Amino acid sequence: MPVQDAIFSLETGRGKRAMQWVAVGIAITALVLVELAGQFRGLRHERAMDQAQLARNIARGEGFVTSVLRPLELAEALKRQNGGTLRVGAIAPDKMAETRQAPLYPLVLAGIFKLTFQDFTYDLTKGDSAGVQQYFPERIIAGFGLLCLLGAAGFTYAVGRAMFDGKAAALGVLLFLGADSVWQVSLGGLDTSFMMLLVSASVWAWHRALLAEEDPEGRSPLGWIALGSGLMALMSLGRYGWWWVVLPTALVAFFAFRNRGAALGVVVAVWLLVPAAWFIRNTIVAGNPLGTAIWVPLEGTELFASDSLWTHFRADGSRATLKKLVGRVLTNSRSWLEVYPVVSGSLVGACFFMVALLHRFRRPRAEAMKWWTLGAAIAAVAGGSLGNVRDFAVEDPANMLVIFAPVLALYGAAMLLVVVDRAQFEIVELRRGLLVVAVCLNAVPMVLRILPPQEPPVCWPPFLGQVIKLAGSFFEKNEVVASDIPEALAWYSDRRALLLPRSVKDFNEINDFVLSGATKGLLFSPKTLDGKLFTEVLSGSGREWAVMFLQRRVPDLFPLRAMTALPPRLGEMFGYLLIADRARWQRPETAPAQGTPPGQ
Repeated sequence: MPVQDAIFSLETGRGKRAMQWVAVGIAITALVLVELAGQFRGLRHERAMDQAQLARNIARGEGFVTSVLRPLELAEALKRQNGGTLRVGAIAPDKMAETRQAPLYPLVLAGIFKLTFQDFTYDLTKGDSAGVQQYFPERIIAGFGLLCLLGAAGFTYAVGRAMFDGKAAALGVLLFLGADSVWQVSLGGLDTSFMMLLVSASVWAWHRALLAEEDPEGRSPLGWIALGSGLMALMSLGRYGWWWVVLPTALVAFFAFRNRGAALGVVVAVWLLVPAAWFIRNTIVAGNPLGTAIWVPLEGTELFASDSLWTHFRADGSRATLKKLVGRVLTNSRSWLEVYPVVSGSLVGACFFMVALLHRFRRPRAEAMKWWTLGAAIAAVAGGSLGNVRDFAVEDPANMLVIFAPVLALYGAAMLLVVVDRAQFEIVELRRGLLVVAVCLNAVPMVLRILPPQEPPVCWPPFLGQVIKLAGSFFEKNEVVASDIPEALAWYSDRRALLLPRSVKDFNEINDFVLSGATKGLLFSPKTLDGKLFTEVLSGSGREWAVMFLQRRVPDLFPLRAMTALPPRLGEMFGYLLIADRARWQRPETAPAQGTPPGQ
């Protein structure tokens, strides 16, 4: 009977499997909606805003130009114009080529913006019941990040099913998607989830190459090697520190394949060819393949305290030595490895991956990819440690460990199943119970974050998009506004933003001779106003500016004379301080409204 066949199928056959997949799809969709609708706070990192404003400029057809003007980059541009000598001259702020950021993610976001027909309008008259106005393109970025996260989970399942079995694949996906950190970095607007997608896809391609190597019919694995290497080389255009991963990749190609020379040659050729066009462009525009990113290893060192490197108009890096850079890599790498379980995504998966290093998997391809994962993770940590690391947290842009979260979760799941099987529990339900406990423990941080009390719906302090947009609206498109958060100002207000120079003297020189007097405003945010007085404000790069916001006055001969506080108001203090060439805010139609951000 058809009815009986249908019932039988639902209970034991394909119908049961289809219902399970439907249930999984509903659960994942519900989780994505909860995260995007209830946990999204806007872009959380200046790097994410920097990449977003670059993508917007590309989507508009302006090219790879930046709206963020940094004194160090202006100085480097002047040096290129004058044969390596810093001679002050005019630079068009609307044609400042970006030479610091890697190009991959801004180009991808630009394509997303074009596909979604974004006009980048930020309407200050609209908001939710709490008065919060979120920039809609940020939701597009967060949504794309979540799609990349799901794509990484899909590749993880495919690799796990082919390399181990269906149980290990499903458990690996559960450990991966149950990790709170991977959702946070996806919603924060960074390129991390996109990098997770690429690394998962490259592992899948390398698995296919190793599978072809095991084929007795002798299928050539070189095509899959080229694809896997191409995806990894592409990731070096997302984060330059990923270049170090070429070392373990080349080792795997040399030792895991019979035709060692050809495999190694393909890896080296692909890693050189994929980023070649961008490096040639940088060499032409900036004089070296990495552009101004070559200064990044000096950021945050004793040569340039805190994050003041980019505020220098006349930076001197001559005291940098190889010994200091190697010491920086070793120190930062050690600190990353000390917090490895926390910052590498899945807590349970990361811990059991370390156990998996002591276990030899039966399939050679699983064993080979295990050691590649270990080597690539160490190389990526070393590459990321060459840059400035601020707090060794999971959401730090320098965190390269979290990119390996899908692979770590998969191997951790496989090892967890091995441990449970070897325990030889006679009661099947006890085995399943242990696996359920592991999955639940792994997901506890995410559940606690979703439950009340909730964080404020904005990334405050220091980013309050509607106030930053309001401050920028007082100025014209061809004018420049200086700020201590230029990435946020450029992104939200769509204006050219100058990173506040180290000194008032440098500001006057840049404004008068480099920007031809185009700087008409200066915005201080809580990043400076709410900083520690002695260790950050008075001893940092903003100490010469302290008189402006501490005493509410500007120095003599300073080109900006008018001053006003902007909301939100916190007791006797305001969140932002705006200084301009004249009192532009006195126009009735744009007078700032008073208010306090939700959650304060």
